[in-house]
Amino acid sequence: MINDLYTLKQNLNRAGILYCYCGPITQELTEATGNILREKNTLTDDASPAMAMRIFSVFVEMVQNISLYATPDSTAKGDGAKSGIIVVGKEDGMFFILCGNRMRSDSCSRIEELLKRLQKMDRDALKNFYKERRRQPPDPESKGASLGFIEIARKTNGFSYAFDKIDGDNTFFSLKAML
Repeated sequence: MINDLYTLKQNLNRAGILYCYCGPITQELTEATGNILREKNTLTDDASPAMAMRIFSVFVEMVQNISLYATPDSTAKGDGAKSGIIVVGKEDGMFFILCGNRMRSDSCSRIEELLKRLQKMDRDALKNFYKERRRQPPDPESKGASLGFIEIARKTNGFSYAFDKIDGDNTFFSLKAML
């Protein structure tokens, strides 16, 4: 592996990756990385303060998604620990944030239905849907306020996603947001 590290760094640079973390997701990690992303002249040195805040906000939503919905895997240590991957980069003059994690396969269709719905909405429709969802109780299957994906859709210039089957019970969920 040590001989491949330079090659890995070159590949990350070619892909425009500014930050990449793969492993257990903790509150401490979220705070430390959030501070890096929020501060001008760190990872996002050519981003305006407003863009740095948008990157930070989307990052937090994605990390919360991992911490709430990821299924534990062998890389996460501790009782109920969750792990995933989060990447921040820049391509074609736009920032992007990628996240991914293992999840229960039986949750995929519900999430995909929501994501497809969100992709079809314009800014006004997203704003109205957000207001509507805030007045409702959280989705019974949700561990949060059921607003995370809506927030991501509202704060970005679009997103894409993928579901890769791991086994009968688990799927790897990937989400890429462009800013």
